[in-house]
Amino acid sequence: MEFSLDFEIGIVEYRNIIKVIRDTYGYDFTEYALTALKRKIEQSIQLHRLRQADVLIEKLHEDHLFFNTFLQEISAESTEMFRDPSFWRYMRDDLLPAMQKENHVPRIWLPSCVSGEELYSLAILLKELAWEDKFEIIATCLNDLIIDRIKSGTFKPTKAEISSDNYERFQGTASFSDYVNLNGEQAIRDTSLIKNVRFIKQNINFDNSPQDVKLIIYRNKLILFTQSLHDRTLKVFHESMSSGGQLVLGIKEQVGSISAKYFKLINETESVYKKL
Repeated sequence: MEFSLDFEIGIVEYRNIIKVIRDTYGYDFTEYALTALKRKIEQSIQLHRLRQADVLIEKLHEDHLFFNTFLQEISAESTEMFRDPSFWRYMRDDLLPAMQKENHVPRIWLPSCVSGEELYSLAILLKELAWEDKFEIIATCLNDLIIDRIKSGTFKPTKAEISSDNYERFQGTASFSDYVNLNGEQAIRDTSLIKNVRFIKQNINFDNSPQDVKLIIYRNKLILFTQSLHDRTLKVFHESMSSGGQLVLGIKEQVGSISAKYFKLINETESVYKKL
């Protein structure tokens, strides 16, 4: 059966898929924004040529290895490295230098890493500052498949050109090609950049989150949540942060009125908040 680009699943089918994921694996996606998650599920059905939602449900129920692949496919991944170059300049010129002056090694947490764009961007920034040992980086991921993918350094070649352009606008001190090898249809990042990163498996509820975190980078993901999940996530982040810790959101995201008691806006342009 051939799928059209406008292939869709019904709401009942969507809810049944969410239910089997929750009942079988304990991942509760009920408070994710319906439209965005539904489309990702539809794309996965098309990719694996599963014909219809019931086939996906059966496969999810019976094939745990397939679920790990599916989980990676429906997770929100970053679109490119050095996205919003002005933010990375702000990180380099203002935010990180202020933290680096502290007497202890500041801890940076990247929750829900999926494809590694933010992580490798941060690692390049620290390398160019010669501060690789001045910060501790923790990346939490949903499963081992995602961790292995990030550690492999491989990524979609289609992302390379825009990532290179972003790096130039970031005004890095080297060449983007120093960090990425393009070989035909394959693109591979320099994996030595993340050799000191601590990877941790963590579920979508952010249980067992790192503590005493000085900086959390969580851009362009809250927009996929319902308001209640949005607020609960920010509460978890607040509890994980050390005094004066800072939170970076996407430039179109805000903490909102309920979470304003936890954070103070310190850079409106780059959507950076400080723990209250």
